[in-house]
Amino acid sequence: MTVLGSLDPATYAPHRLHGPDRPFPETNCYVDVWIELLHAHGLDPMAMLGFCAAIDWEDDQWTFFKPPLADLEAL
Repeated sequence: MTVLGSLDPATYAPHRLHGPDRPFPETNCYVDVWIELLHAHGLDPMAMLGFCAAIDWEDDQWTFFKPPLADLEAL
């Protein structure tokens, strides 16, 4: 049994957040996986991105942002 067995890699279209015309090509691999996983399940990954507003500056760098698991479960 596969989780995404009905998807065909030859015809799968990534979410528009990963489109070739996106203005910000840098990625966060953890968030990228969740974007595509939610998209593949027919959910809107934009709904999970609210956590980005809570990112904090820690003197020398930005906090590595990850969607809270409780938020993903609520989706």
